[in-house]
Amino acid sequence: MGKTGDHYGGYRKTYDPAYKELSEIWSWLADGDLDQLEFASQVVESFPNGKDGYWGKRWVVHTIDSGCLKSVSWMINKGVDLCVDDGDGYSPLHSCIELDKGEKYSILGALIEAGADINKRGIHG
Repeated sequence: MGKTGDHYGGYRKTYDPAYKELSEIWSWLADGDLDQLEFASQVVESFPNGKDGYWGKRWVVHTIDSGCLKSVSWMINKGVDLCVDDGDGYSPLHSCIELDKGEKYSILGALIEAGADINKRGIHG
């Protein structure tokens, strides 16, 4: 059985360690809790440069989706690649453009200033 609704392989997703890890890191991203993000970078092999273990989504995209400039700036300072494609045709910059909360325009400026590819085409051209 795949990931559907509240179930993953027959178990509630809240019992899935990858889901718990994602939830914890997501809350730290949304809160801009840099101490906890630093901790996560030391104990979670894929963080911040890789993908989460539950959805397979890049951590940098989760960070942008959180809408917290403080977390995005931390991620940029960690040297995370801003020109990646998450496999769905969206780069981190595309995700920011669709953001409908938080510090969208400040995040957009920070991404561009840090070298995000403004000429990268998305899934819709």
